[in-house]
Amino acid sequence: MALQGVNSSAPAAAQSNVEEKIPPDVAANRYLAGTPLPPPGKSYAGVKVLQTQLHAMGLYNGPLDGKAGPGTQLALQRCPSYAGFKPEGVEKSGGNKAGPSAAGTKGALAAPTSNKIGSGPIKYSKADVENVREDLGKFRSDLNGELTLLKGGKPNSAERETLSKSRAKVDAYVRLWAEPRLKAMDAKINQALKTGDTSVNVNQLEIEREHLKSDIDSAKTSVKMADSALA
Repeated sequence: MALQGVNSSAPAAAQSNVEEKIPPDVAANRYLAGTPLPPPGKSYAGVKVLQTQLHAMGLYNGPLDGKAGPGTQLALQRCPSYAGFKPEGVEKSGGNKAGPSAAGTKGALAAPTSNKIGSGPIKYSKADVENVREDLGKFRSDLNGELTLLKGGKPNSAERETLSKSRAKVDAYVRLWAEPRLKAMDAKINQALKTGDTSVNVNQLEIEREHLKSDIDSAKTSVKMADSALA
């Protein structure tokens, strides 16, 4: 979602005024994009949406009270989608590839600034898409491994917690990272066909798109299997 008039250097009090004038989901995206959180003493709808998103990713276990306390701040810093995310190591291979995330998983993606959540429309990059496919494959593999260990049975309390976190991670990664890249590829293809841009290899791009779409569909299938196991 495009950020209109975001001033990340503005005082926290000013940011809290912005929070009151925009939809909560927009506010949550702005916090992910680097806009400072409002003071913790008051409850804000946008912060509650952010807390809900962080909880779904297994990064936040505190109350969904809309108050930007230390727990919310720490969870935000651990989120790979956060503009201020600082991975433990950075591996550069065509795109910006982060090392192990705070959650202990390999390959959490730190996308280029232009492709960050809330910074505007995602722009197609072959290396970026390859990184997303690799990360999604790793997260889905972890989830499928946990499902295999259950052997069709119901998880115990410890297995349920682990499975819930892995399921939430795959689901969030699909929605926040993979699907926006798919839309960017669609836009690139449509623009090339509309303008007759011969510099774009539309056939190759369509093949890459189908690969990403297949990965997304497989990930969604794994999420549904996890939902069934957790039901």
